[in-house]
Amino acid sequence: MTKHKYFLFKIISFILVFNSCTLKPSVEKNGVINLDTKQQILKPNLNNKNDVIKILGESLIKEYPNEKSWLYFETENKKNLIGKKIYIKNNVLLLDFDDKGILLSKKLLTIKDIKETDFDEELSKVYAIDNSLLNKFFYSVRKRVQNQKSKFKKK
Repeated sequence: MTKHKYFLFKIISFILVFNSCTLKPSVEKNGVINLDTKQQILKPNLNNKNDVIKILGESLIKEYPNEKSWLYFETENKKNLIGKKIYIKNNVLLLDFDDKGILLSKKLLTIKDIKETDFDEELSKVYAIDNSLLNKFFYSVRKRVQNQKSKFKKK
């Protein structure tokens, strides 16, 4: 009877292990799913900001300070056998609005358009903090914390 239980245990564990494994690659999706089909609903001079929010959701990137330009992203990638990311989709939707919030224009950039785009380094502005300045700041904060710790250890 124990041989039958052991054999049954092996069969059940074999089925569970191979049933949980899959050969399909996992696809990681970020941003607005199916952006290319959802953007077709939007019509310039007919839709406004509220319609866009209902269809695509709230935009994370808006032109500051008057919010006349909005950006939406969609990325899909998977990993190959080595573990390198392969981009399946990389879409960017650019929306421009007038002062009243009416959609003036829309432009969808696909992965092919983005690869062909030449970026001018001279006109690009960097809004991030300089890395060296950030390192100096964190170094000084770390030193102050260490000095405070050493004062408490002496007492």
